[in-house]
Amino acid sequence: MQRKKVDNRIRIQIENGVAERHRTLFVIVGDRGKDQVVILHHMLSKAAVKARPTVLWCYKKELGFSSHRKKRMRQLQKKIKSGMLDLKQDDPFELFIAATNIRYCYYNETHKILGNTFGMCVLQDFEALTPNLLARTIETVEGGGIIAILLRTMNSLKQLYTMTMDVHSRYRTEAHQDVVGRFNERFILSLVSCKTCVVVDDQLNILPISSHAANISALPPRSQEETQSPRDVELKELKESLQDTQPVGTLVDVCKTLDQFQDPDFGSLSGGRIVRIAVHPDYQAMGYGSRALRLLQMYYEGKFPCLEEKVIQKPREIATVSSEAVSLLEEAVMPRKDLPPLLLKLSERQAENLDYLGVSYGLTPRLLKFWKRGGYVPVYLRQTPNDLTGEHSCIMLKMLNEEEENTEESWLTAFWKDFRRRFLSLLSYQFSIFSPSLALNILQNRNVKQQSQSALSRNELEAVFIPYDLKRLEMYSRNMVDYHLIMDMIPTISRMYFLNNFGDMSLSATQAALLLGIGLQHKSMDQLEKEIGLPSSQLMGLFNRTIRKVVQLFNSVQEKAVEEQMAVMKEVVMEPTLKSLNEDLEEAAKEFQEKHKNEIGKLKDLDLSQYIIRGDDEEWNEVLSKAGQDASVVSLKSDKKRKAEVTTGPRQEKKFKKKNPKLKLKK
Repeated sequence: MQRKKVDNRIRIQIENGVAERHRTLFVIVGDRGKDQVVILHHMLSKAAVKARPTVLWCYKKELGFSSHRKKRMRQLQKKIKSGMLDLKQDDPFELFIAATNIRYCYYNETHKILGNTFGMCVLQDFEALTPNLLARTIETVEGGGIIAILLRTMNSLKQLYTMTMDVHSRYRTEAHQDVVGRFNERFILSLVSCKTCVVVDDQLNILPISSHAANISALPPRSQEETQSPRDVELKELKESLQDTQPVGTLVDVCKTLDQFQDPDFGSLSGGRIVRIAVHPDYQAMGYGSRALRLLQMYYEGKFPCLEEKVIQKPREIATVSSEAVSLLEEAVMPRKDLPPLLLKLSERQAENLDYLGVSYGLTPRLLKFWKRGGYVPVYLRQTPNDLTGEHSCIMLKMLNEEEENTEESWLTAFWKDFRRRFLSLLSYQFSIFSPSLALNILQNRNVKQQSQSALSRNELEAVFIPYDLKRLEMYSRNMVDYHLIMDMIPTISRMYFLNNFGDMSLSATQAALLLGIGLQHKSMDQLEKEIGLPSSQLMGLFNRTIRKVVQLFNSVQEKAVEEQMAVMKEVVMEPTLKSLNEDLEEAAKEFQEKHKNEIGKLKDLDLSQYIIRGDDEEWNEVLSKAGQDASVVSLKSDKKRKAEVTTGPRQEKKFKKKNPKLKLKK
C-alpha cells in the first residue's frame, strides 16, 4: 500500500477540537472516502488521551462491506498466531473494522441511539439525510469528536444543489413531478462559514471550499492555571463560596454548568434545610409533624425570644481524654467531661437570621400534600427518577417573615412561575407518567401570593387562534362535531388555563385534571378513564362543559373588544345664548318675511294661464245638478282645442282623433 503524507492542518484541526471540546466536521468527497476514516480515527485517538473512541456508522440500506466484527477478529487472531500478519500489506480498513468498537445503524432506526455517546460518527448515503437525521446523529458525538460525511465522486459540490433526495418522494405528485430542493444548497453554504469544518477529497487533500483552512494554526499550549475556561473558573468559585451554605451548597455542588444557577442574588440569601421529620409510627397522621414545622418556622422568625442574658458560646473544640501510661487492664473508662449539650431549649439558643426554609425529598402524593399544607412551594423537580427509589427528587422552599416583604412580587413567586412554565412543557415528556391528580396537585398552589392576572385581550386571542379555530370550538360546544376536530387546540388552551391567562374562569378539580391529561400529557380517554376513575361517557360530558366555558370566555373577549371600538355618544353641553328670546324671535321673523317675498316674486313671473278653470257660474251649476251628489268626477266643455303633439325622428307621427276635450274635475 502506497503511503502519502497527510496535510498537517488536518491533524491541527482535530487537536484544536479536542482542546476546545468542539466537534470537528469532515466532508470527504470520493468513492474511497471510507478508507480515509481510518486515518481520521487514528489522529483522534492520538489527540485524545483516553480510551479508543467508539464509532457510530449510519447508512441507508447497503453498508458496502461486511460488518461481522467477530469473524474479522478470529481471522486477525489466526494471522497473528501464524505470524502471517503484515501491517504494510493488509488493508488498514479491514484492521480498523476488526479492532474498533463500531455501532452500525440504519437511518430509519436512529431513534434507538438517542442517549448514547460516541467519539466519531460516519454518515454515508447523503441522499438519505434530512435535517432531523443530522441533528439526531451529530448530537450523539461528544465534544472534541469527529463527524465524517461521505460523498460520492463528483466534479463540483454544486451538484449537491440539484441532487434528488429520498425525502423528495413524499412531496412529488402527478401534477408536480419536479421538487426544488433548498436544504442541500443551504447546507453546503453553511459549511463554508463553519470554522470547524474541513472539506477534503478521498486522498485527504483540502478542497478550496474550505478557505479558512489556510489560516488553521495550533492553539497555544495552556498552563496549569489556564486549563479551565472562564466559565469553569466562575463555576468553581461559585461552588467554593456556597460550600458552607445549606442546602444551597449541596445543590450547587452537583451543578455541571453555570446555566442551572441563573439568579445571582439567590446566593446572598440564607436558608435552613429540613433533612428529616421523625414521628413515632403509632402517632403518625395526628398533626405532630405539621406542629413541628410551625414551631420551627416561629423559632427562626424570632417569635421565641432568647431568655438567657448570657449567650452560650460554642466550644471551639471538644477536649480529648488525656493519654495515661496505664495498661488496658488498669484503664478506668469514664465519660468525657465538658461536652456540649446535645439538645437545647429554644429559649436558651439564639436563632440565626434566615430568609427561607427548604426541603428536598422523593416526590409522592402523600408527601407533596404534607409539605404544601405546611406552606412550601415547589421550585425544582428532577426529570429522571432516582435509581434506587424510582422517585423524582423535589425541592420546595418557604419564605420566612412574609409579612415584612414590601416588594410587589417576591423572589419565590418568580421561581414558582418559572418552575410552573417549565413543568407544563415537560408534562408531555418525562412527567407524562404522573397521574393527572398528582400533576394537578403540583400546579395548584395557594401558598404563592400572585398579582391579579390581567384579562385576556382580543389581540392575544387572535395571536393564538384564527377565526376558523374559534368556529370549530363553538361547533363542538354545541355538539355539532366530534372532539377529534378540536384536539389540536387543546394543548394551547390547557397551557393558557394553567398559566392563569383566562382570568377568573374556574373549573372543577375533575375538569382541570381532564384538561391537563388530554392537553398537556396527551393521554387518551381510555387511559384517563382508568386514572381518574370515571366512565368515558361522563368524562366526555365534563370535557364538553369545559370547552363550553372556554367558548363563552372567548366570545366575551370579542364582544368587549367590539364595544370598545363602537363610537361613544358625545354628551350635549347646553350653553346660554348671547341674544334674548325676543331678539331671537324678531330675527327669525325678518328672515321668514324676506323668504316669503322672494317666493311671491317668483310666482308672479310664472305663466299660470294653463291652470285657469273655464266656464261661468251657470255652466257649473248645470253640470253639478246633472252629476248629482254622489258623483266624484264631472266634465266641463272647454272652448279651446288641444294642440296635436309633434314628434321628430324615424318613428311615424301619431294620429289623434278629433274629440271635444273635456276637463274632468273631482267634486
